[in-house]
Amino acid sequence: MRILLVEDDMLVAQGIQAGLGLQDFVVDAVGSAELADSALMTSHFDACLLDLGLPDRDGMSLLHQWRLRQCSVPVLV
Repeated sequence: MRILLVEDDMLVAQGIQAGLGLQDFVVDAVGSAELADSALMTSHFDACLLDLGLPDRDGMSLLHQWRLRQCSVPVLV
């Protein structure tokens, strides 16, 4: 299973990535809404872990944009 992790705190992202990696998940971590949007539009992910407090944009507005585009990837906020 491939997961997109959207988290701007690198220490938190590394911990989540390490924990999920131990369970054989493949985790692509990005630190901004812009990078998350680009990743989701160019690659396939089975799920997304989304931080709400991102440096360049609110996570909920990013999720709203994805849903308007009919992107149905499951998102855990």
